[in-house]
Amino acid sequence: MTTAADTASAALHPLGSGRNHRWLVGANEVDMAEAAPAPRRLTLSALPQRVTLDLNRTVLIVIDMQNDFCTPGGCKVGKQRVAVALAIPE
Repeated sequence: MTTAADTASAALHPLGSGRNHRWLVGANEVDMAEAAPAPRRLTLSALPQRVTLDLNRTVLIVIDMQNDFCTPGGCKVGKQRVAVALAIPE
């Protein structure tokens, strides 16, 4: 049988003042799970199909292909550098 004291001790209370980083704690439990934020959708027109990204979970990395793959000291050297250099128009 559950008593009022058991219910009160099992109740979870917020710990912390942050709006986005707050835990729930009680006498018998700590809940550190956070609800996922609602997606922030961005749809890009692309071929062969549109692409929709969630801005909360997406990182865009841009590599300067010409400098990284074609210049001496770049990431790729040797035969790969020559092949990539030939594929990039001047």
